[in-house]
Amino acid sequence: VEFKIFDLEKPGVEQELAAGAFDFIIGTNVLHAVRDVRAALHNLHGLLAPGGSLIFMDTATPQLWTDTVFGLTSGWWRFTDRDLRPEQPLLKRGQWETVLRETGFVETTSLPGLTGPTGGEGQIGLLARKSYEEASVPAETHLQAPEEKSWLIFADASGVGDELVSRLRVLGARCRVATQGNHFEFDGNDAFTLRPGR
Repeated sequence: VEFKIFDLEKPGVEQELAAGAFDFIIGTNVLHAVRDVRAALHNLHGLLAPGGSLIFMDTATPQLWTDTVFGLTSGWWRFTDRDLRPEQPLLKRGQWETVLRETGFVETTSLPGLTGPTGGEGQIGLLARKSYEEASVPAETHLQAPEEKSWLIFADASGVGDELVSRLRVLGARCRVATQGNHFEFDGNDAFTLRPGR
């Protein structure tokens, strides 16, 4: 058993950590404190061996006392992924599970936190696993950030569009995704359902 402490916002290579070297990564109340959640999760995913697990706890619902205490620190407001966290740094359980899948984790689940007097969850537990079949990306392969920072992607059921969205978001791009459906729908953020021919 070997324990390491590392910077979530830097790729493992920059910290002399080998890709795929860890079977188990744990953390408590650290992932909301990064500038870009997707980039941090992508870095963690790269450090895990095939079949490796990520387990962490975080606060799910902003409360007056957290904003009052931690809101006075500059780190509380340093997040840059405004498409995911438009107003404050915390994510709900469902949002965490979605972003874990977007960044390559194949199995995700969460444990509910205690419900506070205002109805929001406190500390939640999240578990995610990297695929056993996933081949590690060769060290010489580097994703380059596209010049365009905003993309409109028309995705079908093949999964190619979803994979493109995942890769672009890791690189900091905003992706608006349109899928085919029976009626128009907008999730209020970046997902649209469109009727063909309309």
